[in-house]
Amino acid sequence: MNQKCQTIGHNQRQIEFICIQPKEILWGCSKCYEQYKNKYSFKPIIQIQKVLNQSIQEINNNNCLKLINIFQTQFNEALQQAANTFNQSINYLKQSFEIQYKEVLDFLTYLNGFSFDNLDSFSQENSKYLFIVVNQKASLYTKLEVQASFTIEKIKKIHQEIKKNMNEVFDSRFKQILDDLNYKYEIQNEFKQQIINLQIPNEYRVNNHPQLSYCQNYKLEQGVSYSGQLCNNQLQGIGVLEIENQNIIYYGAFIEGHFTYGIKCKLEQNQLFQGNFQQNNKYDYYIDQNGIMIKANIERYDGSFLNELQEGEGISHYKNKDSYCGGWKKGKYDGQGCLIKLKGSLRMVNQMDMLFFKMHK
Repeated sequence: MNQKCQTIGHNQRQIEFICIQPKEILWGCSKCYEQYKNKYSFKPIIQIQKVLNQSIQEINNNNCLKLINIFQTQFNEALQQAANTFNQSINYLKQSFEIQYKEVLDFLTYLNGFSFDNLDSFSQENSKYLFIVVNQKASLYTKLEVQASFTIEKIKKIHQEIKKNMNEVFDSRFKQILDDLNYKYEIQNEFKQQIINLQIPNEYRVNNHPQLSYCQNYKLEQGVSYSGQLCNNQLQGIGVLEIENQNIIYYGAFIEGHFTYGIKCKLEQNQLFQGNFQQNNKYDYYIDQNGIMIKANIERYDGSFLNELQEGEGISHYKNKDSYCGGWKKGKYDGQGCLIKLKGSLRMVNQMDMLFFKMHK
């Protein structure tokens, strides 16, 4: 590559370095590298070319393109076989039940309209049903009851097994959806860890809901998409709501179409909120009363909120190891509180810090 650096003061040095990021590629000369090496992960272009050549060689040697097509074919075949087997099994169970049901219905209909004049009839139907009654065999009704209960139980087990497998597939795919969002928005490591550690209470889970279904990148309207669980075609269960034009992500539990519990990431503001949520406007939810707020590389707050600002009682831990516990109003210290400062590895608390004091800002 023969391009020259166009940065003023770099004297059109040769471009030798590259920084590959999810949303852009940066190029630089040796002076760019020295100037920005602590900010960007620049690598020599020669090194990147070597890695690319190795990857291309590996793809060619392993016939990766051919293998991916084979996987697609195998997937389609397995899917079709599963669908055929399922449909055949269900149809067989259906036919079995319907045959028995018809037999019992005909028998009960015959007895319901029985007349002693029928004894003079030589019809095959007459002989068949009278034989069952006279010989006191186990009634067709009893047989149907036993067989129907068995068949219904079988169908329920098949249903539960399908749901179990679908839940496992959903859990696996959902992790990939979160990874894709991490890559797309370059989500801060603090936020990633908070998302990974989120525990959604069982009261919000709908894995056993009879109308449970799943969707991925379901467009609710322009710039708004949802991936996750649905019930009765409503957002219900675990999911991710992405508001692209505002760079906001909601991850957690939804009830009857609304975000209820989980994490809200305001990516442009480098803010994360965790807790219970209330709706403000359509696809706009704010943290309800108590919860967690993280400002990336600045602070973590645990306490009460009003309009997504600290309000009431709470504690903040700062990146410089300082912490404050006490009253808040509109996001600022207010009322009684205790500010503890850390210098070096020793926690230094001066006389003022040890007192509960009034702070007005």
